[in-house]
Amino acid sequence: MRTPELNQLATSTPAAGRGVTDSMRSTTQDPADYSSATWTPTRPRHTALAAVCIAIGALAAAGCGGSQNTPVAAGTLTLTGDVADLGDGTCKGGTDSNGDLQLGTQVVVMDAAGKILGTGNVDRATKVSMTCELHFSFPLSGASDNYQIAFSQHSQKAIVQDISNVNLTFG
Repeated sequence: MRTPELNQLATSTPAAGRGVTDSMRSTTQDPADYSSATWTPTRPRHTALAAVCIAIGALAAAGCGGSQNTPVAAGTLTLTGDVADLGDGTCKGGTDSNGDLQLGTQVVVMDAAGKILGTGNVDRATKVSMTCELHFSFPLSGASDNYQIAFSQHSQKAIVQDISNVNLTFG
């Protein structure tokens, strides 16, 4: 049975409710046994979350083991003129020569000499007013002073210097 002193100890110490085992709270033990008990605080959940956030931040700062100089092709191709609205907020090129430009269309990036540095696909197609915006983003295997970018089988290629912020218009 708990004595008044034991009740006082259980409710007035920093360990009250945290890190105290059930055997320490047992009413069958003699209160004198508690004098040798060691209180070990449990870690709050936010400590573990902070550790995870720090680890993620360190990986991001370190580039997750990859090179910090690896360029990424990213941007938007805006289609004007004949644009097909697919009815769900997405779109594609219409019936003219841009009819094959849509979600999933292959995007090829080459250096100035025509060596392919990377291929990706249009990953989002958004209907905006009377235009269709085709978005893409993918890593490249190398860098160049000038880049050629081609969409699908189109013979039309654009030459850009900043491959990380491409904004083109086909119409």
